[in-house]
Amino acid sequence: MARMLVVLLVGSAASVHTLFADENVGIGTTRPDTSAVLDISIQSLSRPRGVLFPRMTSIQRDSIVLPARGLMIYNLTTNQIEVNTGTFFTPVWSRFVVGGTSSGADWSLLGNDLIDPGTQFLGTTNSTPLIVKTANAERMRIDTNGFVGIGTFRPLSLFSVGPNSELRIDPSGAVSTQGGLSLTGTQASISLNGDQGVRGDVLISNGPNSTPKFTKDIDSLFVRRLASQVIYSDSLRGLLFADSAWVYGPLYGKDVTMSGNLKLTGTNSQLIVGGSGGQFGQILMSGGTSLPPRWTNNLDSLNVSSLRGDSVVAGRLRVTGDATIKNVLADSIASRQIRNSETIWTDSLYANKFKVNGTINADSIYATKLGAGDITTQRITVTDSAKIAKLNVSGPSTLTTVNSTTINNS
Repeated sequence: MARMLVVLLVGSAASVHTLFADENVGIGTTRPDTSAVLDISIQSLSRPRGVLFPRMTSIQRDSIVLPARGLMIYNLTTNQIEVNTGTFFTPVWSRFVVGGTSSGADWSLLGNDLIDPGTQFLGTTNSTPLIVKTANAERMRIDTNGFVGIGTFRPLSLFSVGPNSELRIDPSGAVSTQGGLSLTGTQASISLNGDQGVRGDVLISNGPNSTPKFTKDIDSLFVRRLASQVIYSDSLRGLLFADSAWVYGPLYGKDVTMSGNLKLTGTNSQLIVGGSGGQFGQILMSGGTSLPPRWTNNLDSLNVSSLRGDSVVAGRLRVTGDATIKNVLADSIASRQIRNSETIWTDSLYANKFKVNGTINADSIYATKLGAGDITTQRITVTDSAKIAKLNVSGPSTLTTVNSTTINNS
């Protein structure tokens, strides 16, 4: 049979409040909730009221003898409601989560204070990784070995990014990537030990286990293809090796060595040697091992297969093929066939066949066939045929002919 306990309370307005008990207690209600031992209601009260838990300091709380699990107090030291989640003999006073603070075992979404790093942490206590998700999909994990991965289920280094750890940073700080390095900012730069270089510097390796540096000094450079507006020796010093090079402006270099072609494609492109681009018609002649080359019209010696030109001045001229020249001035000329329209000045003249309409001035002339206007020479030897308009010979002359020899005036 249900039991009822009626308590008459006399207030200032002589109102009566009834307390019922049916294995539970109701205050302010005649129907206490059956799931509660104590049900306090404010519906019949003249004004709202709350419940006060026992208030005490942390020292007073720790003086409670054998506190029951679930015992609740209000701690005046921390201004927190606390409940014993431990045992009688080893109580653990956990805080309720209030206003963004943690209970001591939970983390608040609004931040946490009074954290003891020695005992409180965000992570796991067993051999499982810590996973961070958004939209219920994994975005980041800290593996059991401490490796951190973003966008990967299996980080392969201390810090890894990408499905296959395409970007990695190892414990020594070394960075490796399978992608590219993109500097997109207008002021983005590369700094090496605080050095960002100056305009025009290039980045050059210092070898293994050494930091590269920015510099304008290059010992050697090997390239497959070079295209540039201008190359200056202050920008590239040393040796430049390339299969082919396109330079759209002046080429200034200390040493340039190429196994391919050097092409000057611009209409005003020049090859500057010793500060000079040469004059029209001049050729570039080597100065030997100790002197720079130079542009010149005067050659000490020239060996060519076939020669065509208006004027040639040389110390020695050797043409293995045909030579058609307007004027020739040389110490020695050797050619298979010479065609000349005006004048030849030389000490020695060797050719299988001559055809000169102008004048030949030579100390010695050796030819198989000779056809010329005026010839002034000390010695002349023709083994086949000669057709000479005027011949002046100061030394011995031999005209041995098979076909004919014609001298109009001798």
